[in-house]
Amino acid sequence: MSAQFFRNAHVVVAPDIMRELGASAASLAALTSAMFLASAITQIPGGILLDRFGTRIMMPIMLVLSGIGAGLFATAQSVGELIFARAFMGVGGAVLIMAGIVACARWFEARHFSTLAGSLMATSQLGNLTSTIPMALIASWFGWRGAYGAVVVFTFALALVVYAVVRDAPPGHDFHARPRETLRQSASGVLEVLRIPGIWRLMVMAWFAWGSASCIIGLWAGPYLSDVHGLDTLGRGKALFWMAAGVILGGLGFTFVDRWTGRTKRAIVVGASLNAALFGLLALLPNPGLVLVTALLSLVGFVGGYSVLIATHGRHFYPERLIGRGITTVNCAVLFGAASLQIGTGVIISMMSRTGAPIAAEAYRAMFAALALVLVIALVCYRRCPEGRIGGGSKH
Repeated sequence: MSAQFFRNAHVVVAPDIMRELGASAASLAALTSAMFLASAITQIPGGILLDRFGTRIMMPIMLVLSGIGAGLFATAQSVGELIFARAFMGVGGAVLIMAGIVACARWFEARHFSTLAGSLMATSQLGNLTSTIPMALIASWFGWRGAYGAVVVFTFALALVVYAVVRDAPPGHDFHARPRETLRQSASGVLEVLRIPGIWRLMVMAWFAWGSASCIIGLWAGPYLSDVHGLDTLGRGKALFWMAAGVILGGLGFTFVDRWTGRTKRAIVVGASLNAALFGLLALLPNPGLVLVTALLSLVGFVGGYSVLIATHGRHFYPERLIGRGITTVNCAVLFGAASLQIGTGVIISMMSRTGAPIAAEAYRAMFAALALVLVIALVCYRRCPEGRIGGGSKH
């Protein structure tokens, strides 16, 4: 939950930040993608540390780093300082969600993994909810800097709670008797994950699945609602609330469908196809009203819930001893994808807008069209990805 909050908390106040510091659309995209890039770079080392030290140690450390990053963000005086602070938060939040998924894999049987991991990732989107209306209200009272100051206090308190409550694995689990690997052995485990047949096709879908939706909820939704529909901070928070709620309900819905049907790959294909269609519709509509736009953005969030199944599909490919490295390696593609798509859409919008002026609706429509296109390309590649089976190996 906290990781998702840090990723998206700035969206509702993005226009305020842009006005105060004179940031351009490209700067805003760099600001947003910095956190994803830092998280992506930290994924594989984080997976190694999760397998070596466990979630109880790693999660509080990551939360403290995130809190420090939030403090740097609150006191930043330039776009460069904001980008550095976001990168710091990215390092801190790199494996927070993945640590929870690793804990689920160690505490529960493999047949329950889909339900638990999907539910965990879906409910983690509650962080998106707190980054909408609550963040907008606090920012309207104390300014965006004061809001981030409050986040620092909450994050440090949460780190203490996690250390007191979380345990790595049940008594008698293999985790407690695991051999200590050398650095070379740990790195070879990552290479072993990358050599699994079909894993690269899964990583292509991971690259574009959540990244396409995060471009909207984590970057452009706030400016879009401000520039095209004239919403103020609280108005944007209300509209974004429905999109964040859609992400949570969609994640839970796709998790239920996967549990019911057992067809993880098919659910991902359906979800990605629908999201591509929604982006195409947003690109084609010339002057959609606020109600329709809010509904479509909420549907993007809801349908984007299929991305929680990426971790479920990935779990079918690697054995228990590689679970931390396997999950974080696939999530590395998720985060690099989000960062690259945010940078790419920033370039598209910057080419069609002027610094200091509201971004035209046509620029946003071009961005929606680009997201539809990359999802179609990802689908073409992913259709040949094997289903896989728990414990390694694959089947078609």
